[in-house]
Amino acid sequence: MISYYYRWLLAVILFAGLTGLNVLWFLPSPLLTIIMKDLNLTLARGGLVMSVVCLLVALFGAVGGLLVERIGVKKCFTYGLWLMAAGAVYTYLVQSFGGLFFSRVLVGIGFGLCLPVSGVVIMEWFSEKERPYLNTINSVLPYVATVITFVFTVPLYAWLGNSWRLTIVAWGVYMALAALLWTILGRDPVAVRPPDEVEGPGMFRLFREV
Repeated sequence: MISYYYRWLLAVILFAGLTGLNVLWFLPSPLLTIIMKDLNLTLARGGLVMSVVCLLVALFGAVGGLLVERIGVKKCFTYGLWLMAAGAVYTYLVQSFGGLFFSRVLVGIGFGLCLPVSGVVIMEWFSEKERPYLNTINSVLPYVATVITFVFTVPLYAWLGNSWRLTIVAWGVYMALAALLWTILGRDPVAVRPPDEVEGPGMFRLFREV
């Protein structure tokens, strides 16, 4: 059983991780011509770098649904976040299409594993009155992530010394932090204690059962 308030902390971590998923999906797009020139990629291979993620999200989204049932939300989301973080950080070592493709495969698999988690968490932890607000947040996150990607990627690229590798790695570090927080604080959806059953005032209630 978890605190009624603790679930909101987990929801923040969940949504932070989901934002990172969508950013990493689209992140190469603003830099694709630079990446293609650096790695001497054809237009077809450049397109494959983006599209392979879609394919793997579709395939492993179904696998993620099964894993959520078998191993639970915490482990499934943990594995997905760490895979995406590893794929992004591995980009630092990429010197060819094969390396870049492998990093994107990790991102796609991780994304697919994470995909079913938000629906389960919202349905299990939150009431019917709360769900519409959380579902709305969940629905707009991909659009927010798209804005973040196309507005801030180029400035970040310039700030990091015009390195597309470090730009992707920076988001990999973000995902690793989200993964670490979820690994430490994450819980599987279980019974939730209403406020009148939670002892202690203010922030103490939030961290009572960490």
